[in-house]
Parts: sequence; C-alpha cells; structure tokens
Amino acid sequence: MLAIGDRERGTDVGKKGSCIHVWVACPVCGFERWVQETTLVKYQARCAKCAPSRMRGARLSFRGFNNPAWKGGRILLKTGYIRVRLMPEDPMWAMGNHNKGADKSGYVLEHRLVMAQHLGRCLKSWEVVHHINGDRTDNRIENLELLPSRQEHMGLNILQEENKELRERIAKLEARVTVLEAERVLAEVR
Repeated sequence: MLAIGDRERGTDVGKKGSCIHVWVACPVCGFERWVQETTLVKYQARCAKCAPSRMRGARLSFRGFNNPAWKGGRILLKTGYIRVRLMPEDPMWAMGNHNKGADKSGYVLEHRLVMAQHLGRCLKSWEVVHHINGDRTDNRIENLELLPSRQEHMGLNILQEENKELRERIAKLEARVTVLEAERVLAEVR
C-alpha cells in the first residue's frame, strides 16, 4: 500500500525517465497520484482538474490574499502613482468610475483612497486629490489636499511651477550677488 510522501524512481512506477517521483494527494480534491519531484514545488501537488490554470472556478478561489503570488496588492505605476487592491466588500469599492475609482480588477489610486477614508465617504468623480509636496508616492493625509475640480487643480499646479521657478531664479541671483560683493570687497582691498 502506498503512503503519501513515498518516493520512487520514475521507471519503477511506470513513468518515463529516471527522475524521482513522489506519491501525493491533491490538496483540493484528495486525488492521489505520482508526481515528479521537480514539478511538485511549482504546482503545489494540485491535480490537473483542480489547477487554477485549467479550471475557472478554482482560479476565482486564488484571487487576492489567497493567491500564492500575492505581493500585498500595491502597484507603482509608470506615472508615479500607487494603486491598491480593494475587495468588493470594502465600502470604498464604489468610488467613482473606472478611471478614478476601482477598476474591474478592484484597484484604486491610493491617494484617492486615503482621502476618502479620511473623509469617511467615497469621492465624487470630479473631485481631485492634490499632492502638496509634488511627490506622488507620498500619500500621507497631511500631504494631500482635496480640490473641487480639475480647473482648480490645474491652476494650483501652474502656480506651484511658477513659484518653484521663481525660487530657483532667486537662489541663482543671490549666489550672483554674493559673488559680486566678494569681488567688490577684493577690489577695495587692493
């Protein structure tokens, strides 16, 4: 009688090649069979019927936290924003349309989620969450500001850009003044 975990050479159990095979039971349905030891780790001993890649119903049970490849549900986008995974039972799931709210896979922009949780309500599609320091990955509530429209957000962005350019210009002019004053002092000494 075979016991779970028994190991045999493939040729001894009617398989091709001399690889080591292990007698295993599928964790989902309990079906027992010989599995090549090298594939045992990769497919976690699931039988062909229960493997998520072959059975749609099983694939649904391996979503989100249950998926072995789950990395926490946070994705850094190329645009610099972070998307986080929401479950359908989350009260913020219905937050807006597919562009700003939860998309079909349940992901939502983290800064919008943080603001919505702070306010205790879902954000409207026209409301814009602005990063005060300009860092799109800094989603602390003290760095976020809720604006009522895109127009106000664009105006604020333009003002911040102009302010940044003026500060850089002032820093360059102050450095130039320092150099000129140093040259004048040297000229007076001579």
